[in-house]
Amino acid sequence: MLGPVTGPRRPGISRRLVSLLAGLALAGTALSGASPAQARGSGGTGSSQGCQSANGDATCISGVYFTGPGGTAVTTTGGTSTDGQIPGCWYEPSKISPEFLKIAFLIPLVNLVIVGLTGGDTGTDGDFHAGQKGAWWEFVFNPAMSLPDAQAHCDIVGPILEWVPAAAPPPQEHVETWKMAGAARNEINLTAPTLTLRPGANNQIVNLPTLVSFTNPFPRTWVTARLNVDGYALAATTIATPVSITVNAGTPNASPSSCTYTLAPAGGNYQVDPNSTHCSDGSTGPNAGIVYRRPTNGTTYPLTATVTWNVTWTDTDNPDSPPQTGYTFAPLTLDTPATPVTVNEVETVNH
Repeated sequence: MLGPVTGPRRPGISRRLVSLLAGLALAGTALSGASPAQARGSGGTGSSQGCQSANGDATCISGVYFTGPGGTAVTTTGGTSTDGQIPGCWYEPSKISPEFLKIAFLIPLVNLVIVGLTGGDTGTDGDFHAGQKGAWWEFVFNPAMSLPDAQAHCDIVGPILEWVPAAAPPPQEHVETWKMAGAARNEINLTAPTLTLRPGANNQIVNLPTLVSFTNPFPRTWVTARLNVDGYALAATTIATPVSITVNAGTPNASPSSCTYTLAPAGGNYQVDPNSTHCSDGSTGPNAGIVYRRPTNGTTYPLTATVTWNVTWTDTDNPDSPPQTGYTFAPLTLDTPATPVTVNEVETVNH
């Protein structure tokens, strides 16, 4: 398990400065002739780098954007953190150029803001390294997290803008492919399967095994994270592969009370391998299943299933590239909605 980035927290920026920075950004866009940065969550067609206000602080969002299978855009809605594995922030190359900073520095009061953003690094004679080989790197938040989650997982020492010469290493907490893969993990959309019971959910029988099948296949899915800022390009793809599903009876009045089914490749998707069924009482095989020992007597038992996906990642935009092993991510799980089960008792007459 990877831990969060640690260190003194970066101070926030006032809302007034947010407006000032927005004006600077628009001026910089006009100077450079570049198109405005896209807003967070606008899809997978370009950078989402930009600043917004949260609780009175300015928060600059990473330029990483996401696409799913087939290159379809993934709408970023702000996920939740995952076990502290994924940093909430990092440094990445900025769209802000030395030339823009040099011109903006001539504006009264704005120059004081810029000095604060760069930690006092104004280059040589206030040129902000214009004409030098290198780039300004910007402190940004993980676009796959909600801002509160990102801020909770983010503690970085350093200015908001940091100059990095071409021959020098990037800032210590710079963007890396494993961090982008972690962000992509938060964007994976999992779908719960539909359960079919035999006998049916409304007509289960005491002491008769409940056989479970699934009407829809389990697809492998993935999300690719990309970053491309003025030629600095990275990509990472996180893949979720379904491996098993565990069905739980929803009551202690069952033996076995749960069974786990292994999922195997079939026709491009994954389906249950009935021969690999393993139940909590040690029973196995295609005829193994949950057995209810008592009737519901006017109530129901909430039968549920938990699907598990193994998570791997590549340092490319191809989900079929060799998986990386330097960093690993915990499996993803999803619980199906509860299926109300009615269990009846069949009376027999012995002669």
